[in-house]
Formats: sequence, C-alpha cells, structure tokens
Amino acid sequence: VTFTGEILSVKLTSTGGHALLNVSGVTVFVEGGAENIFYTAGDTIRVVGITDTYAGQREIVVGTAGHIELIK
Repeated sequence: VTFTGEILSVKLTSTGGHALLNVSGVTVFVEGGAENIFYTAGDTIRVVGITDTYAGQREIVVGTAGHIELIK
C-alpha cells in the first residue's frame, strides 16, 4: 500500500532498532533502521509498505526507512 499523512508521533522500540510512527492515526512500523528516521511530528510523509496485524491492530509495515518520502 501507499499511504500519505501527517506524523502525529514517533516512538522508537526498546529492542530491535525499530520505529513506530503514528501517521494521521495509522500505525506505521518501520523494521530496523530507526536511526535513519529523521522525521518529526508535523511532517507530511508518504510510505510504501504492506498491511499487517499486530496485537489485534492493523498497521502498515515498512521494510526500511528508504520507503518513506518526506512530502513537506
């Protein structure tokens, strides 16, 4: 899927070097490469990933930070 929205929050996981982004109310899980996440709340981004379910919640899983594009 391709999804565009505004980042509401960025959270790094305590293990694995992953990141969780809340993008316009949708959880975006970035596998590894969290150190390459330079986006902050208020940025508009486009992500390309796959949908998945984690702990009963739908999310978009992005393979690398390279699949995130800053729009503004």
